[in-house]
Amino acid sequence: MSIVSGLRNGVRSALRSGVNPSDAGSLAGVTRDATNGVYYPATGAENASLIGAAGLTFTAAALWTLQEASGNAADSIGAFTLTAAGTLAYQQAVAGLSRKGILTTQGVAGTLSSTAAGLPDIGTASCLLWFDVAAPVSVSTTRALGQLGALFGSAASAQFITATNKKLNFACDPNNAAGADDATTTVRSVGIKIDRTGAVAAIYTAAEKLAPALTATPAGKLVMLGGDNLVSFLPDAQAYVWASLYNGANAEWSDAQARSFLSTRGYTVAW
Repeated sequence: MSIVSGLRNGVRSALRSGVNPSDAGSLAGVTRDATNGVYYPATGAENASLIGAAGLTFTAAALWTLQEASGNAADSIGAFTLTAAGTLAYQQAVAGLSRKGILTTQGVAGTLSSTAAGLPDIGTASCLLWFDVAAPVSVSTTRALGQLGALFGSAASAQFITATNKKLNFACDPNNAAGADDATTTVRSVGIKIDRTGAVAAIYTAAEKLAPALTATPAGKLVMLGGDNLVSFLPDAQAYVWASLYNGANAEWSDAQARSFLSTRGYTVAW
């Protein structure tokens, strides 16, 4: 193979993965799981490198590695600590990963959450929460995954729906969008987006995009993983392995930008 041909193939490979060819080398210092090959930035600098490699310019407001042995989940970037409540098990093995996860229990309250004053109120401001979760192979009833917004009736939440179809649902009050992909078979990266400037809401995974109509109803300052039956449904047995948060203009990603982010991290995007 000639040098020119090799370079051409390298560029094609980078483009397929969602990586800007000029930035591809910037992933070298980003934490990568040894088993599934997905990137899980551990610091603000690593996250910035990943964002740059995806051809994006957004700045994260928070980053949680979720590798703690106990207690709250520390924010590697800022001051948005996720407070632990209910039943949680730490540093749990996750199938298909080398990194560990924080595990909830089926039908039992367990949350990692923040209501910090510095969070955006999704009734008026934009917010994007990304989290990677290893879901169970069975779902007994509607279960909570993650949520923005304060209460039932004013939230934007990701859920599993029904024991029979095990599909993802985006409840963006008062509207819903139900997915078609079986979301319980592997580790998923889930992005919950409320974009007030663009007047759009979306949930992203590598398998699909859900986009119910956005009204004024979703509101409040809350970021939550898991569920407690007070501001969301209860969780299932699901392990959270990484999460990040983008606020304001930094949360207003296009579909193409979300796709590039997922692809650059190492996920195969189907849409």
